[in-house]
Amino acid sequence: MNKKRHSVKLHLYELEQHSFHIAVKGRWKNKTIHLIVDTGASRTCFDHDFFTQHDSDASIVENEADNISITSSSFETNITTLTDLKIGKALIPEMQLVLLDMSHVNQAYKSLKLPSMQGILGSDFFVQHQATINFKTLKLNFWL
Repeated sequence: MNKKRHSVKLHLYELEQHSFHIAVKGRWKNKTIHLIVDTGASRTCFDHDFFTQHDSDASIVENEADNISITSSSFETNITTLTDLKIGKALIPEMQLVLLDMSHVNQAYKSLKLPSMQGILGSDFFVQHQATINFKTLKLNFWL
């Protein structure tokens, strides 16, 4: 099966002078979602509360692996399977992701009058879909 190249607009948010996040819009469960693009995140994540509000039938299991971040050495997460995520015109039929509490992120975004984020697009996506970020054109390019 031949893979198709997709190119999706990125949004650049200045959090403070010379400090930026990039994000991409998507669709899931007929909702527009915003995902922080973070190649430093090893796995793609969704906010636990947002996910469970919109997919109460999903199978969710406790993540047995150690969770490590720059700011914390240990925190609890769950794992589930996400179905039918749309990024641009690309439909990702299924992907495993981590569920975690993103309330601290969204509190910071709210104080800056930025849209809330429902998840993080991590390195697993970039590796699986040979994704690249073009900062000159503000495009996320990937193969699916």
